[in-house]
Amino acid sequence: MSKSKVNYLKRCRKIQELTQKALNEHGNEIKFSAIWRNIIYPTYFITYATYIRMINESNLTAKIEDLERKESETTRKNRRTAPPKFEYF
Repeated sequence: MSKSKVNYLKRCRKIQELTQKALNEHGNEIKFSAIWRNIIYPTYFITYATYIRMINESNLTAKIEDLERKESETTRKNRRTAPPKFEYF
């Protein structure tokens, strides 16, 4: 579950960056629906409601680092040091 959550948060961060870039280029007179229709939807194929939910996510960098740190700790604990020995006959 953790890996898909990390990827979702990274996608949210990328969408927020694209939205901020469009707002910087066009000023505040551009609407979020226009950004979604012309930039986000052709690339990510998400609904407008999902787009609004993604741009409202906060503290993405801290959340991503926390989940990646937790994931690396669990993989270090469960990693095998030597391959298993099988006896066939």
